[in-house]
Amino acid sequence: MNRVDTKFVFNTNELREILSELTDHYSVLEVEKNLISRYESVYLDGVSFPFYLAHHNKRDHRFKVRYRKYVESETVFLEVKEKRKGRTIKRRIEVDDFSDKLEGEALKFVNEIVPDFQLCPSMHNYYDRITLVNEELEERATIDLSLTYSWGGETKKFANLAIAELKQERIDRSSPFYQLMKSRLIRPYQLSKYCTGIVELRAQDGLKTNRFNKKLRTIKKINDAS
Repeated sequence: MNRVDTKFVFNTNELREILSELTDHYSVLEVEKNLISRYESVYLDGVSFPFYLAHHNKRDHRFKVRYRKYVESETVFLEVKEKRKGRTIKRRIEVDDFSDKLEGEALKFVNEIVPDFQLCPSMHNYYDRITLVNEELEERATIDLSLTYSWGGETKKFANLAIAELKQERIDRSSPFYQLMKSRLIRPYQLSKYCTGIVELRAQDGLKTNRFNKKLRTIKKINDAS
């Protein structure tokens, strides 16, 4: 799981046409007879939000830690995503369930990768995912829908937003998916689902948000487009 990611954001009213134009190049991943899979995540961060702030402050080397549940297969992983020089490296171990406290093998796994932070849950999110696979190019494209954030009894949902992510060994702009986005004037857009959720739900904790405020306004505009 060492890759380069390119993200695109668009309104779901374009989704049907986009999928129809990709059928000659991609297959849809089927999980437990479902073509759309449900994901649930709990993100972990330090008390002072060091992972969020590393992204906000444009640090080239940064981490995200989360539990991710694949609902259809009923499996849960503890994942560490490391971003370094534009590449994403993801490591994970299977666990029994979400936990409010890292301990045992889970704590050992995280501490071997990230700096020594005391981590605790910082946000929940949920979404549906379509995964497209091009075996010839050895690339995948995911499309996330119905993105929902929750924390402390508050919920925020982007019901009409689609976040696509092209995952490649190295950037290849000749990819059919990349070319389709270009033809539809959907340009690459740097966006962190985690940071978006933190700005939506945790800004009252006194965190810096100026780098992401414009991005949040942009995706809300896309989400609200008719």
